[in-house]
Amino acid sequence: MATDLPPQDSPRIREGHSGGTGRPTISVVEVLKETWNVYTGSLGRFFLMAAIVFGSLSALQYLTQKSGEFGVLALFMVATVVGVFWLQGAFVVAVDHARRRAPMPSIFDLFKRVVPQLWPLVGAGLVVLISVMVGLALLVIPGLALLTIWSMTAPAIVLEGKSVRDSLSRSWHLVQGDSLRVFAVIVITFAIATAFSGVVTGILQPLPSGVRFYIVSVVASAIAAPFVTIAWVVTYFELKFNKEFVRRR
Repeated sequence: MATDLPPQDSPRIREGHSGGTGRPTISVVEVLKETWNVYTGSLGRFFLMAAIVFGSLSALQYLTQKSGEFGVLALFMVATVVGVFWLQGAFVVAVDHARRRAPMPSIFDLFKRVVPQLWPLVGAGLVVLISVMVGLALLVIPGLALLTIWSMTAPAIVLEGKSVRDSLSRSWHLVQGDSLRVFAVIVITFAIATAFSGVVTGILQPLPSGVRFYIVSVVASAIAAPFVTIAWVVTYFELKFNKEFVRRR
């Protein structure tokens, strides 16, 4: 179970952010600062975790393209869905330990700790993914709104043990009052991750064309994906602390 930072360690409370509403609100700048500190502090571990998953999926994708069989394609699709959300859950556990300055478990243990919540994590992830894609396809804005209000579902499941339905409600409750700031975090982290990917692509461009696509996709994803997830988990802790701070007053 997650343990929040004490009040003096909360950048939002320390600087007195209230957004003019008389209640504490998150600071996008402080969230990004803490995200960078967590990311750089355990970059090797985060990179290796992501590389294991994306490397395995890339190898399976190669086999899928070579075989052309429906069974292999179906296996690849299932493995992709499970692998990506399992990795997301492992990142959540790792960020929780990093913020609490607790001893970091091994990579194996980080993934193992997500197993009890894996299927709710996959279920909620699919609900969010499909809903956001439909919303983006229709009018764009509904998709962005759903992405924002449901962006905290993974931490709610992994750290609080919420079900699929309860995690969606919990995420909405946490984001209320801070939706524009949460949306700003999402946009900025996606932009930074895209920049990371662009740099990696440029550096690895001289590789032989036969393997370049697979290597670039694995390395770029392993560098960019942790940053996005870390930022959203840090945001979760800030939102959670705010809600509990207001409730205790």
